[in-house]
Amino acid sequence: SFLFLVTLTYIFSRLNLIEPIKNTLMKLIDSKQTQHIGLITFILLISFNTFMLVYKNLNKPEGPNVILITIDTLRADHLGSYGYKRDTSPNIDSMAEKGILFENAFSQASWTFPSMASMHTSLYPTQMGTTKFGHRIIDKLITIAEYMKNNFYNTFAVVSNIVVSKILGFGQGFDQFEETYRPHADESSSKVTTDKAILFIQNNKDNKIFLW
Repeated sequence: SFLFLVTLTYIFSRLNLIEPIKNTLMKLIDSKQTQHIGLITFILLISFNTFMLVYKNLNKPEGPNVILITIDTLRADHLGSYGYKRDTSPNIDSMAEKGILFENAFSQASWTFPSMASMHTSLYPTQMGTTKFGHRIIDKLITIAEYMKNNFYNTFAVVSNIVVSKILGFGQGFDQFEETYRPHADESSSKVTTDKAILFIQNNKDNKIFLW
C-alpha cells in the first residue's frame, strides 16, 4: 500500500493535480453537502494529508529561490540598461549587467491585467478569456505560483496594484497574498510593499521560496 501511495503521488505531481485536488476538498468541506457525506469527507481528508506528508518527504525542492518583480507601465526606453542617458535605474541596471538582459521582449497586451495574466499562466489573453474589464483568471488554469507550490515551494505575493488583485484570480497558488493597495498613495508605497517582501524572505531562510 505504501508503494501504491508513493506511485500515486508521483503521478499526481507530474500532472499538476495536487493543487486542484486540494481546492476541491476545501470547497467540499465548505459546502452544505458535507453534512450528508461527512464520513467520506473525513476519510478523504485523512488520506490526502497522509498523501501530502509522504510526497513532501520524498520530494524536497531542489531548484533555486525565485523572486518575480513586476513594475507596472515601466518604459524600457527610460532605463539605463536599455540606453537611457539619465541615471534612473541604477539597481535594475546592475542586475541587468550581472544577469541576462532580454533585448527583444514583447508584452501580450497593451494594458496591465491581461499582460500580467499571460505572465503568470504562459497563455495568450484570448486563450484565457482575459481581454476585457471584469474578466479574471479562472480557477482551472495553472499559474506559476501553483506550479511552484505543487513542487513544495513556499509561495508569497505582495502587490500594490488593484488590477492584479486576488479577486481577479492572481491569488491562485499563493500560501499568502497581501495587497498593499490603498486609496492614498502614501499607504501603498513601494517601501511598504518591499518591506513585506523582505520580511517573508527573512522568515523563510530555510525554505525554498517563490516570491512575487
